[in-house]
Amino acid sequence: MARTRSVSHIGDGTTLVFLYRRVNPSTGSYFTDADITACTVEVRNTENSGTALLAATAMVYDANLRGYRYIWTYGSSLTGISFASVFFSPTRAGSVAAALAPDEAIEIDLHDTLNRVAAVKTKTDSLTFTVAGSVDANVQHVNDIQVIGTGQSGSEWGPS
Repeated sequence: MARTRSVSHIGDGTTLVFLYRRVNPSTGSYFTDADITACTVEVRNTENSGTALLAATAMVYDANLRGYRYIWTYGSSLTGISFASVFFSPTRAGSVAAALAPDEAIEIDLHDTLNRVAAVKTKTDSLTFTVAGSVDANVQHVNDIQVIGTGQSGSEWGPS
C-alpha cells in the first residue's frame, strides 16, 4: 500500500488530487526525485472488471510536497461509480530498488470521498470575500463576551 494517499478536492468539485510519496526506511526522510525518478497514476473502476477511468498518466514531482502529484479533472466519468482502485507505478533509481514495491495500489471509496468533498465545498462556498484572499468577518463576540464599538475614535471596541 502507498504510504501517502491523498484524494482531495480543489476547485469546482470535478477535480481530484493524487499524491505519491514514500519514506526511505533507511533515512526516515521522504524519497526525492533523484530516488524515484518518475511515477505514473492510473485509476480503474473496481466495480466493472477494472475498466480504466484514467489511463496511466505521468505525475509531476513537487519539491514542496516532496512527492509526485497529479491533478485529475474527471468531469462526469465518475457518475454512478462508488469504488475505484488507484495504481501508482514508481520508477526507482538503482539504489532504492529494494525499498519500494514495483507497483502499488489502493482502493478508495469514491462515494464517501466525493460526499465529504461536497460537504467541505458547500461550507467554503458560503464564505464571503470582499477583498480577494481575505475572509469577511464581523466580530461580535470574543470569549463569549459581546463586543461593542466600531474601532473608531469615540467608539472604541470593548466589552458590552
